Amino acid sequence: MSKATRQLMTYINDRIKKGHSLHGIEKELIKQGYPKHVAEGIILHVKYRKNTFQLFGLLILAILFVAGISITGSGVIGMATVNYARTYSDTVNIVVENPDTLTWNPSQEGAIVSLLLTGHFRGNGSAMVSLQKEGEELTIIDSYNEFLLKTFEDTRYFELACEETCSLENMGEGPYSLVFDFNGAVVELTTINYDLIVTEDVSVVPEFITIPSQITTEDSTLSFDLSTFFTSSAEVVYNALAEEQFLDVSVEGDIATVNTKRIGKSYVYFIGEIEDRQYISNLVEIDVQEGPVSQRLITGEIKSGTFEVKQTFWEIFLFMLLILFLVIFIPIFIRSVRRRHLPKKHTIKKAVKVVKETVDELKKPMPKKEARSSLLDLFYEQCDKFEEAESRKEKERIYSRLRKIYTTIMKSSLRMKDKKVLYTKLEEYYKDLQ
Repeated sequence: MSKATRQLMTYINDRIKKGHSLHGIEKELIKQGYPKHVAEGIILHVKYRKNTFQLFGLLILAILFVAGISITGSGVIGMATVNYARTYSDTVNIVVENPDTLTWNPSQEGAIVSLLLTGHFRGNGSAMVSLQKEGEELTIIDSYNEFLLKTFEDTRYFELACEETCSLENMGEGPYSLVFDFNGAVVELTTINYDLIVTEDVSVVPEFITIPSQITTEDSTLSFDLSTFFTSSAEVVYNALAEEQFLDVSVEGDIATVNTKRIGKSYVYFIGEIEDRQYISNLVEIDVQEGPVSQRLITGEIKSGTFEVKQTFWEIFLFMLLILFLVIFIPIFIRSVRRRHLPKKHTIKKAVKVVKETVDELKKPMPKKEARSSLLDLFYEQCDKFEEAESRKEKERIYSRLRKIYTTIMKSSLRMKDKKVLYTKLEEYYKDLQ
């Protein structure tokens, strides 16, 4: 493989790691100057470059899976194990007037992966509450951190505070020690919120399928039937997060109604909540253009369900034969597709030449106006706007929007490590506004 080809593969792999689709990467290659059929051939090569050993590995796993069914007696195929962080809340209502160390046993068993406190400080003195376990001490709330406090008269309130305990690793199971260190202040804790990793078997994994972008006109109405875009066997409560200056979004039951306010492109997220878990859709682009007022209902197609395998020898044997047939047929089909669609050898040589001529272009970052693909990206987009803003009023408006997005992220199933990074960003912007 030539140096230019390796650079191209490195570029494509980097885009894939950042969440870009192969279709989107193909469009980028065409913009960089590749002929359309060459770009298609490159993407096909990336998509189908898995080797034969991986396919045989799939066969071995399938045989072991079916053998496990015959041994354990389970008759259901299609069940999935879902790991997620579930949030619990213990009401404590304790008042500490002198420096002390208290032992806390969570009401739920398991190793905590995050810890947040709600309560207040009374008095003008300093105070700090820390989490201690096996010699390691982490600050939860410090009275010097004004970013986390809301002051009213001589009382400083804090809600869901976690300076160094937003994301915890290797803490083990309880009991834990809460260390109170203060001078001239009284600490009152009302609730302790914490996350535990929970494992659950579900017949249908809850998730959003892709909601397509929409083109509409000013003062028009778009209605989304969210039940046709979200797979779930449980009851779902839907919500939305949108840019308020462009869109007015309301949700009643399964229907989300989007009313457009002004011309331009804006974005909206839809959120499905099951118990204390939140699932977020892709970022849906709403392109508002000039034209007559209209109303539309947008629906999707959900593909879900499970099937059963009866515990008879011949049915299991036939099922294994089916898997064997598919594992043999799939690589043959892939090879035939590649032979039909991949460009000829001399065309590939031309493509390599184009790579050499456009190495600098490939290294350039993507435009900032690129459509976001996650809630984290929406947060960072607002961070870019904050840093580019010149007036204090504009920064305060963007900061308020960042707090709303951050509140939604704190309730979501995103990793606590990511939440900690966002918290640090918000703290930095808060200090900038002082």
